[in-house]
Amino acid sequence: MQKFDNTIGWLGMLFVQCASFPTLWMLLNGQEVSLPDLSMVLCIMVGLLLYFWRAIIQNDVVYMVSNGLGFFIQSVMMATIIFK
Repeated sequence: MQKFDNTIGWLGMLFVQCASFPTLWMLLNGQEVSLPDLSMVLCIMVGLLLYFWRAIIQNDVVYMVSNGLGFFIQSVMMATIIFK
């Protein structure tokens, strides 16, 4: 059952983190996209940092990878919003 739980966690992480990729891909290819508000990205980043902190305390590798990756993706999104 533990392996099944981890598989579900990794699959969930994959789907959640891939949600921003289409927007980032279109931006990198010079296409016009509608970017989210900066306040939304900042709130997501704070939430991801708090989840990451919790994952470290609980030694939860799936959440550490997921939230670390999510924070990186949201940082790219924020830099795009600010410097565009």
